[in-house]
Amino acid sequence: MTPRPETILRRAPNVPWRMIDGKGILVDLESGYYFSLNTTGQFIWGEIDGKRTIADIARRVALRFEVDEGTALRDCVELADRLADHGLVVSVPS
Repeated sequence: MTPRPETILRRAPNVPWRMIDGKGILVDLESGYYFSLNTTGQFIWGEIDGKRTIADIARRVALRFEVDEGTALRDCVELADRLADHGLVVSVPS
């Protein structure tokens, strides 16, 4: 799945995540691979709720971190793509 701005994502069930030393850590239980999320990544992860589109999340990122929406959208799509590749998020059917 290649996420697009209109894609709505939800967290995959049973994805363990914790805050460790100020970083968000997500674990792909199948591969054992873990993701370390910076502050922006943690914010994006918190916004993935099965209701907001990636574009909606990007607008919120732009406001929160005072970046332009184009940059925020690219960052959100890139992170969503990486998370989807590892099965940590799934798209919600429209």
